[in-house]
Amino acid sequence: LCIALSNGDLIVYNTETQQTSNIASLENGISTIAANADQDLIVVVTNDDTFILFDNLFDKLCEKNIHPTEFGCGEAVTVGWGSKETQFHGSEGKQAAKKKVETIDPALPYDDKKVRVEWKSDGLYFAISAIDPSKLCRKIRIWSREGELQYTSEIVNGLEHLIAWKPSSNLIVSSQQLINKHDIIFFEKNGLRHGEFSILPVGFSTVDHISWSPDGKVLLVAGRKFLNDTQKTFLTLWSSSNYYWYQKQTFEFENKINSVLWESGNFLKLLIIKDGGEFIRFEWSWEVTTFEDIVAVIDGSNLLISSFRYTVIPPPMFTYKITFDKPLNQISLAGFGILSMQNDGKLIMCTPSEEEKYKSFLRSFNSEVHLDGNDGIKILEKFVCEKLNYTVHHLTLVGCDIFMIVSANNLTQKLIKINNKMEILQLKEISSPVYSICSHNKHKILAIQLYDCSILQYQIAEDNLLSWVDDDRPVVFPENCPTMKITSIGEKIKIFALSERFSLYCSNTKLLTNSCISFAFYKEKFILLTTSDHFLRCWPLDSDLEQKMKQKIQPENEEHRRIERGAKIITCVSNEAKVILQMPRGNLETVFPRVLLLDEIKQLLDKNDYKSAFKMMKKNRINLNLLVDHDIHKFLDNIETFVEQLSNSDVNDICIFLSELIEEDVCNSMYSYSYTNRSNLDLKNSKLDIICDKMKQVLINTNPKKYFLPFLVTLLKKSKPEIGNALKEIKELKNSNERDSALKYLLYLIDFNKLYDEALGTYDMDIVLLVAQKSNKDPKEYLALINRFKNIEPPYYRNFKIDLHLKRYEKALFNISLCDGDNYFEESLELIEKHHLFREAIKLYSGHNKKIIWKKFGQFLLIKKYFEEAAVAFKLGDDFHNALKAYQLSGNWNAALDLASTMHDLNHKSFYRSMADSLTAENKHLEAAYIYETLLENIDEAATVCIKGHHWDSASRFLHHSTNSELFVYFKDNLFDHFDTIISFIEKSTNNLQNYTKRFIAVKKNKIESLNQINETYDQFADTYSDTSSIADSNSISGTFKTRRTSRNTKKQERKKYILKEGGANEYEALMFTIKEIIEKVNDVQEEVGLLIRTLFSHGFEEKASCIQNSFSKLMHVIDSTISCVWPENSSDTDTVELVKRQFLNESFDLKLLVPPLITKVNWKFALLLNEN
Repeated sequence: LCIALSNGDLIVYNTETQQTSNIASLENGISTIAANADQDLIVVVTNDDTFILFDNLFDKLCEKNIHPTEFGCGEAVTVGWGSKETQFHGSEGKQAAKKKVETIDPALPYDDKKVRVEWKSDGLYFAISAIDPSKLCRKIRIWSREGELQYTSEIVNGLEHLIAWKPSSNLIVSSQQLINKHDIIFFEKNGLRHGEFSILPVGFSTVDHISWSPDGKVLLVAGRKFLNDTQKTFLTLWSSSNYYWYQKQTFEFENKINSVLWESGNFLKLLIIKDGGEFIRFEWSWEVTTFEDIVAVIDGSNLLISSFRYTVIPPPMFTYKITFDKPLNQISLAGFGILSMQNDGKLIMCTPSEEEKYKSFLRSFNSEVHLDGNDGIKILEKFVCEKLNYTVHHLTLVGCDIFMIVSANNLTQKLIKINNKMEILQLKEISSPVYSICSHNKHKILAIQLYDCSILQYQIAEDNLLSWVDDDRPVVFPENCPTMKITSIGEKIKIFALSERFSLYCSNTKLLTNSCISFAFYKEKFILLTTSDHFLRCWPLDSDLEQKMKQKIQPENEEHRRIERGAKIITCVSNEAKVILQMPRGNLETVFPRVLLLDEIKQLLDKNDYKSAFKMMKKNRINLNLLVDHDIHKFLDNIETFVEQLSNSDVNDICIFLSELIEEDVCNSMYSYSYTNRSNLDLKNSKLDIICDKMKQVLINTNPKKYFLPFLVTLLKKSKPEIGNALKEIKELKNSNERDSALKYLLYLIDFNKLYDEALGTYDMDIVLLVAQKSNKDPKEYLALINRFKNIEPPYYRNFKIDLHLKRYEKALFNISLCDGDNYFEESLELIEKHHLFREAIKLYSGHNKKIIWKKFGQFLLIKKYFEEAAVAFKLGDDFHNALKAYQLSGNWNAALDLASTMHDLNHKSFYRSMADSLTAENKHLEAAYIYETLLENIDEAATVCIKGHHWDSASRFLHHSTNSELFVYFKDNLFDHFDTIISFIEKSTNNLQNYTKRFIAVKKNKIESLNQINETYDQFADTYSDTSSIADSNSISGTFKTRRTSRNTKKQERKKYILKEGGANEYEALMFTIKEIIEKVNDVQEEVGLLIRTLFSHGFEEKASCIQNSFSKLMHVIDSTISCVWPENSSDTDTVELVKRQFLNESFDLKLLVPPLITKVNWKFALLLNEN
């Protein structure tokens, strides 16, 4: 503890050892002393107007005079705009340049002439207020922590001695005494004035204390006022919103206040010490006084009321103002009742005297209401007790006839129940001090939070005071919560609370930790939160709310809305889905959360109130399809009511509704979060067609003339718009003005070019002319076209030409098909071939013309390489020769042979031989053998073909019916050649597998050894690399897919990638690929080897058969051992897996290589061989 004496001594007192030491002695004495918030710098001002800057070890850093002549380092630089006389002065004119310099008044007579020092909260600057000896007036100078002068304030007449620097701000507050008022004024850090407000307009006053709350939101002004030879001490608290200062609390005392001190741990706890040693401790919390859409704000003796149902009025404006004779300290609202307590201890209950007149004030702006009853509000009752000013707190109005107050006297707390006649009905004693209170008007209950965080429930009707119990446990919050609210969730009554640390609680459950700025309820259906991540969140109040919020499960119908930092909920306007938010600087913002809007709209639709629902949806841009999709069957049943309600205000509303219709069910798409567990619409036909047809019928039956425009929209909005029919309806109108307005409306909905084409599509030139006249087109252009079409005959041919002009080729084909004549058919054929309308044409034509179309279709399919389809088309067109060629190209030899058998002008033997040769060339040896045997009756050729194809069983069958000895020799030679080929393949595969397996084991061993040498930090990122590898692999696959390579090119690229090279970078992967490829080839020849073994044995070549069987059996054993080595089945052998995981993490490793080759079970062994292994 540092103690400064006026004689100049600086004494340090050690609170632990209780010893004192004199650390410095200043010759000129000490005027004042101040330390910064960090206690590392101390400013000492001496009596000779010098300040000394010490560090925390009391080493002198600098010493300077507090009245320097210069402005400071931050002085503005002159940019050379010339003298004052030559500058432009705007509306003030030239006289502004001649204005005299204002006189400087000396310091006030009652100024104590003392120096004041105030540090900025961050310790970077300090301000010194002192009387300048040259001007004899007070000035404020701002110095840096290094002791350098930065700024000097402008001269302010009547400036008083007190200063206070706003925490975490550049604003300095002081006071100014003028002739007719007393102001609190503000300075910027640069010394310039920055606003003011007046205090105590009646009488003379002095300010003794100015102090900011630790968070800078509340300004304390305390002093003395003198009126009619009386002196009283006052203490006021002020807060700012939208640059307006509100007088929130006012207290008056007989004795002077000696000291005020804000507690650092709590922003709204104040300690004051008065003359005579009296000590008073105040504690406040912020609360928005609301009831439904009405918000009340205290401003001294004025109560400012704002109703947000009809309009949003930002502060400091209001709907209406009630002026009381004394300043207000507490208020409470309920219904139309207003309960207030003045600073003189007077309780006043106000109620409407004329309800209709009172309601008119709720729609007014900045109106003033008097309490004499003439303006719709009157004082119902008064109760005066001066002690109430100090002892009563937590005024709570329940309904319009009962209110509760808490009275503290001699350390006891009492809950008092009073009626609207100020009669005490009940008095309950409370064991512990009350921290906060909230009420629920519907259930007539009070929740009372004590300082020990326990909650009491007071049932007003039953007059019971009990502990609040939830789920068989008393509710106790972990910390004091200044904000509490009661709501119903299902059949349970829950209490929600928000702590000063922004944690949200529901009874005994913590819902959010340090992240909730404010909360409110909407019709006991939703809870709205503003959070520290700057979102407005809407959660449904259901039985699972606590569980979902605890587990951070986002509900399907939650809405997130980005809001400004620090925004708080002021109130919610029921039935309008309106939420009023206040920004930190005070301005208001209105939002309409979609979840609340949809809930209101659903209720309106359930009541068939389509008009109100439509207005709300139109205003808030909700998709109008919701009117239908909410319950389409109910909408169809009540469509007459819908038309009647919307047409009462404006027929165009029906047009707006119809024009927004879409096929999509918005309840399952854009608004699915508000329609959970909803199934899709089960409609047999198009939604648009159902609504438009039903609406069209209702409009025609009701008033076709009145609803003509909506009727047109029903035609346009169908799944297949009937624009032509709409134009025909317009043409039928007799009134030219109605016709013109209808056409203009169509042009508003449809692009002119499209409408013009649709008019042409009606084939009615009068309609075309009607539409064309509404365009900016040159009449020479469209008249020539109209006349050209008019001159075409016959009508169907004219329609054909119009359709060609509109590129409606299918309709054009239909119209020309109705024209008789070969010339028309030739033109039709040209259209069919050009636009590939073969299928449509076949349905329209018959007889010879139809066969011609089939031939043309076959030629088209042949070019497109649809050979079999082309063959069928040629057959239907009686072009059998081309059909036969198409069957040959398709490879369907059965169909070709079947067709050939019906053709009498065909050389069948020549055709069969060419057919067999083609099949042989395609390696279809059995099919070719069938033709030789059955159709050509040539057994030798059939045997030869089977021998070439190694179909030994079929070849043997043919040899038994042949007498050609050379054919037996040919059979034997080819059988031995096949034996040699298979033996060579088996030996090569066996050797390669054994060699590659040995190499694989060696490479695998080397990889594992190198893997063990990698730093351990690699393991920490293995999972991350694995994820990256997966992503890269996916991208690689996607890219390959997009290039659309053929299978052949893909395999070619794989082979390039897996070229086997000893010591290569991809050797491990290439070995796996090569081994797998060899095994797959061996698997493919199992049946071929089995057939060869049986054939050799059957023809007496047992040694060769045995040789192949033994060799192939050995190869299959090698394959089994290779698979178990390269692709181990047991999970304990993880080397391969680790290699893949580690070695190829950053490469596109083909995961297919990890799958072992599949060996098909084929019975290839011949059991009669004795040497079987």
